[in-house]
Amino acid sequence: MTSVIELSGTVIARDADGDSNVDTIEFDLESVLGAESGIDLSVTTDTNGDGILSNEETKLHTMVISYLDKGTILEDIACTKSSLGKNDRDDLLEAGEKFHIAVNLAALPKNNQLGSFDTFAIQIIPLADSPLSFQKTLPPVMSSVMTFD
Repeated sequence: MTSVIELSGTVIARDADGDSNVDTIEFDLESVLGAESGIDLSVTTDTNGDGILSNEETKLHTMVISYLDKGTILEDIACTKSSLGKNDRDDLLEAGEKFHIAVNLAALPKNNQLGSFDTFAIQIIPLADSPLSFQKTLPPVMSSVMTFD
């Protein structure tokens, strides 16, 4: 079964604090042409700041994002979203719309931060639809913004 969502454009890894470790992974999602209904991209606020949503008392999200690298698996990781361009101002990703997703890596263990040469994978699992996965490897020299095609 094919996913009803796809990446639109570049994946971005950001080192916001200059410590040579990635703090967020960002990407844009769009609906595959011909998808019959919108995909719910509601987000839950990470109230305790641990980077994981499964322990939140109030959960608004139905899309689950998971992170994997050589030593860590994080399921239901925190993210934020914002609409890009044409959008009808709801939380549904519908035909012709795009959303920017920023995945927070605060939940990564301090002894397993994401840095030079590391490979990571992200899996986006919409409710009742097939998942979308991608994998990227970081460059040897880290910078504040790194892009992947």
